[in-house]
Amino acid sequence: MPDFGDPERGRAVIARYECGACHRIPGITGARGKVGPPLAGFARRAMIAGTLPNRPEALLAWLRDPPAQVKGTAMPALGLSEQEAGDAAAYLYTLR
Repeated sequence: MPDFGDPERGRAVIARYECGACHRIPGITGARGKVGPPLAGFARRAMIAGTLPNRPEALLAWLRDPPAQVKGTAMPALGLSEQEAGDAAAYLYTLR
């Protein structure tokens, strides 16, 4: 797992920003959304949003500003700080 954030803080970031309103996310209470893809097995996926390689630098950029990475995406820019994005990414990479 990449070492750029804390997965436990990332779990809290994901809960605080209510990512589960759109995504099903293992380990996040109430994360049963159906708008975005389920995030179970995220760490094993080859792509992010179907177009970006699933690499730490791409994930960090995606979490900070999805519309700047993929034109027309439904995922909004939530205003995550660099630290919050790193922590959220660290949590997502625990999802095998």
